[in-house]
Amino acid sequence: MTQASVSARSGIAVTNLSAIESGKIDVRLSTLTRLLDALDLKVQFVARTTPMTLEAAVVRAERGRVRLAAAGLSPSDPQERLAAKERRGIDVSVERELLRSRA
Repeated sequence: MTQASVSARSGIAVTNLSAIESGKIDVRLSTLTRLLDALDLKVQFVARTTPMTLEAAVVRAERGRVRLAAAGLSPSDPQERLAAKERRGIDVSVERELLRSRA
């Protein structure tokens, strides 16, 4: 399958698919679900053999805060983060629906 055909089936921009393929961005679960649906695949989650330590979780959280700050985003404002993604051409309809359902 080409990126164009996966894009057409998933609603994910070709530029985003390219970034995902090259490992330049991390994929959110909602994006992964759309990709799997487009490819007629499903995912199976498997427990880690070694639990993540508290220290590792803290390091990951700090990296996330640094990435958000570098992008000029506040970690506590999901609407702002979605608006920034939309400005970059990323389809956030699934995320917006999830936020509406939580309200």
